Order: sequence, then C-alpha cells, then structure tokens
Amino acid sequence: MQRRSFILCLGLGLAGCVSTPYLNRLPTEPELSPTETAALQDLMVWRAVGRLAVKSNGAGVNAGFEWQQSGRDSVLLVEGPFGAGRSRIWASPERIRIEAAGTTALEFAPPFADIHDALVERMGFAVPLESLGFWLRGVPDPNGELEGVSDLRFKQSGWEVTPDELWSQPGLPARLPRKVTLTQGEIRIRVVIDRWSGAAP
Repeated sequence: MQRRSFILCLGLGLAGCVSTPYLNRLPTEPELSPTETAALQDLMVWRAVGRLAVKSNGAGVNAGFEWQQSGRDSVLLVEGPFGAGRSRIWASPERIRIEAAGTTALEFAPPFADIHDALVERMGFAVPLESLGFWLRGVPDPNGELEGVSDLRFKQSGWEVTPDELWSQPGLPARLPRKVTLTQGEIRIRVVIDRWSGAAP
C-alpha cells in the first residue's frame, strides 16, 4: 500500500527561524519496554500540543502545532507566531485535505498516488503522515519496515527518529516523549510536546 505523505506546511509565510524556547531538560529515561511500545502503537485516541522547528537547506522556520487523533482519522494544525501561516491537514483512509493560508486547498483520494511529488514540488519536502503519528509517540510505525534501531532511536522510511525525555501522562497507557527529532539528509525537524492528553477536547 502506497504511503500517504504530507508537508508540515511551514514555508507559507511563517517567520524566519528563531531559537525555540525549550523548557528545562528532564532527566533521560530508560528506553520503552516492549509492553509500553505495544500500548503506544495501539493508542487510538490522543492529542498532542507543542512546538516545532524545521531546518532545511540552510533555512529555518518555527511554528506551533496541535495534533488530534481519533481512530484512523487525524487533524493537524500548524501555525506561526500570532497565527501567521496557519495550515490545517485532515487525513483519513478516504481522503487527505491540506488547507494553507494564501494557497489553494489540496485534496487527495486513494491511492494518494500524487501527494508526495506534489508536496515536494510545492513545499520542498514531505514526511509520511501515517508514520508521523507513531513517531510523535516515540515508537516505530508497526506497518513499516525498520531500517535500524539503537535504544530509543530508530530509522524508518528514510528518516532517523530520535525520541527523548520520556514522561508519564495521566490517562495514557505508557510514557511519551517530551521531544522528538526527525532527520533526513539536510532536513531536521525538532518537536517539543508541551501537553499530551488521551482524548481530543
């Protein structure tokens, strides 16, 4: 099955890269147990709110984000300071729709054959959306092939994923990462999750 992909929609008028104000670093926790990994891979309803910083080809952009997951449906909101460059992505097995400020909405239907190339051409790079939901949780996509594993770090779909600072959250079945770094060639995406919850509000 062809993978669905998407761009984080950060080249859409957001402010230039500024140092992200990370909170105090928490002690590094041991790696996830197999039971924790399975619980996070099976988690169907969750919400993450945080910040991300993207660096690609010498340029960088910061933004805030909110991800809501309900079963196989996800909604991702990304926006820059003071609401600049607001973008929203709806993804389900039936369709993917991307709306971004100042641009025409993109909508794709199965088998999503054109989405990767279209987004790379329009935005510069793409990240597998199906896998990204797992990566934010600090675990590999169980439907994808692992290309390498070292402690918490793993490689999948050509991306190196490095979760960090695992912490427990009320109502969630296992520890989740406070930070995740995604790297592919010259592209680096640093994610800080400020708040996890077990259900969308």
